[in-house]
Amino acid sequence: MISVGLDFGTSNSSVAVYDGTATRLIPLEPDAPEPTVLRSLLYVTRDGEQFVGQEAVDRHQRENAGRAVKLQRRYVGNVTMTFAGVGTITTETHALVDANEPGRLFQSIKTLLPDRMFKKTGVFGVDLTAEDLVALLAGEILRRTQAHLGCPVERLTVGRPVRFAADAAADALARERLREAIARLGVPVVTFLEEPVAAGVSYAWRLARDGETSGGTFAVFDFGGGTLDVTIARGRGQEADVLATGGVAVGGDILDRRIVQARMLRHFGESATFGAAHLPVPRHILARILDWQTLYLLNRPQTLSLIEELVQTGSQPRELRNLHTLVTRGYGAALFRAVELGKQRLSAAGHARIELLREDIAVLETLTREAFEAIIRDQFNAVEQCVALTTAEAGIDPGDVQAIVTTGGSSRIPLFRTALRRRYPNARLVEQDAFTSVASGLAIAGAAA
Repeated sequence: MISVGLDFGTSNSSVAVYDGTATRLIPLEPDAPEPTVLRSLLYVTRDGEQFVGQEAVDRHQRENAGRAVKLQRRYVGNVTMTFAGVGTITTETHALVDANEPGRLFQSIKTLLPDRMFKKTGVFGVDLTAEDLVALLAGEILRRTQAHLGCPVERLTVGRPVRFAADAAADALARERLREAIARLGVPVVTFLEEPVAAGVSYAWRLARDGETSGGTFAVFDFGGGTLDVTIARGRGQEADVLATGGVAVGGDILDRRIVQARMLRHFGESATFGAAHLPVPRHILARILDWQTLYLLNRPQTLSLIEELVQTGSQPRELRNLHTLVTRGYGAALFRAVELGKQRLSAAGHARIELLREDIAVLETLTREAFEAIIRDQFNAVEQCVALTTAEAGIDPGDVQAIVTTGGSSRIPLFRTALRRRYPNARLVEQDAFTSVASGLAIAGAAA
């Protein structure tokens, strides 16, 4: 029986199959530049169609970018409340919805799992929970996997972070939500494994396959879109004995938001004043830019009227026009994509240009690697602490670590790679495939489960 590993990532997902002899990756998007890597995106249209990966991006851009946002107040149901000394009161509840929205794009779905405040979201009259969203995306991934294999998947191992969140209750909630969502797929045998452990299994297995010794101690540095996970392990043939694991809720998504906060808000009037009293731009407007998926809420009549006043009376008309167009024409996703691409270019270059040129928006920002490293200093310190604590918990001397195994897109950032070399001075840096090594390890581990 073949074993299938699913790396359901915050930014990207992949699937691997192990038949007891070799692993192979499933082409989840055969026509894409990287067929075995699927961007973890879900797009749901008004008529209920669902698209994932690049198809989700293409459909969203075609139908949403540049369109006018039109908020309407819609009845969503009744709420009944009972108060001591007053009695029971039933009131109608309403919500503002975008009447022109042809579809909803969901990204970083995995980050919803530990969010206790997120109960559900209304999508064209249908309430979807975090479990629903995970099951929709994972279900399509499973469908494509089974279509490629030509048979049902009977044994599935799914990856999870060491910690979804620092808060124990939130972490437990995320694990339960993930378990429930995957159970809906109907696979007979399902197991879960921490993602950096899977990366370690993949590393040990590949060494053994190639006839190399894997008895040494190694560190896995798994830095993806949502979390940073660390494992200290010792190779044992084709397996890996885990000495310690650690994790922190720092990922590529947070780094993107830090860039937007530090360098992009000024292009949208961060330091502008408006009106006769020269008032500052309200912070709540600028804060909303940091979450592009709820940016449309700034189209509320009162807020939109204020933004229009900013444009008319503000001290920075060009930047405030940028803000108006960003909000009313739905370019939040395009802004964050431009930032993400700029961040990625910094891994190979000393500077990168971030551009967003759409309609009235004219944003040109040059970001140096040095400035980027200063912007993410707090996140870097959190990662450093996590690595140090995990190493200490493993009870080893850092000088005994023979290899640093990196995986995940954010692991390519030079600042972190330099820090790893400094902490483990005798280790060689081994870069496994950034987006698929975890899936391969999950498939191998699942065969022995």
